[in-house]
Amino acid sequence: MRSVAKAQTHNHKERKNARYQANSEQLFSAASTAKVFSLDTFGIAASSLCALHCLLVPFIIAALPLMAGRIAESDYTHQFLALFVVAFALLAIIPGYIKHRNKLVLLAAGLGLSLVLFATYDKAASTQMELLLMTMGNLLMLSTHYINRRLTKCAC
Repeated sequence: MRSVAKAQTHNHKERKNARYQANSEQLFSAASTAKVFSLDTFGIAASSLCALHCLLVPFIIAALPLMAGRIAESDYTHQFLALFVVAFALLAIIPGYIKHRNKLVLLAAGLGLSLVLFATYDKAASTQMELLLMTMGNLLMLSTHYINRRLTKCAC
């Protein structure tokens, strides 16, 4: 009789531990997805801000000559924006990749970041080439964050 009661108690404890573990995994998974989702959102925002900056600078230069040499064309402005693009890419793309394992996302992110960083730090490139590379890199990063967010949500 005691062995039956002992077995029932043991089975009850196992079921309780299994439920606790399942609940913990669901909670961690939900928090992880929410974190990646919000980081991808910030990555999209950072890439958008950088692309918007690249597209608007010619108009800003034409409209506000005093600002052209100080802020809009400053190397520090480009480096600051590139820092955000890289940071959000690392914080969102890598955890997303760990979840969905789509290598195309890593490839696109690598190419996009390479274009952004090359355009930011290559001093020999012409202004037109810098603008083209920066815009292409940021558009690629926007697409990559969007795809990463979709894949992370569905974990396909």
